[in-house]
Amino acid sequence: MTDAEWAATFAVNVTGLTKALGKELAMTGVLVNAVAPAVIETPMSATADPAVMASLIPMGRLARFGSLQLLH
Repeated sequence: MTDAEWAATFAVNVTGLTKALGKELAMTGVLVNAVAPAVIETPMSATADPAVMASLIPMGRLARFGSLQLLH
């Protein structure tokens, strides 16, 4: 069983699978990336319960549509 197969079967998360595939394919020059879902600042999210929103936002701030450059 390869690392990628193990990660997909047992870790059951995209991050684990992405890391395992990255390690497996690094020698071939293939880069592996993943895009994780996030809570985005929208008119709809502005009406949500602040306690619920806080539980969904581990970094303490909402992403804004078109603000990927702010993550670096």
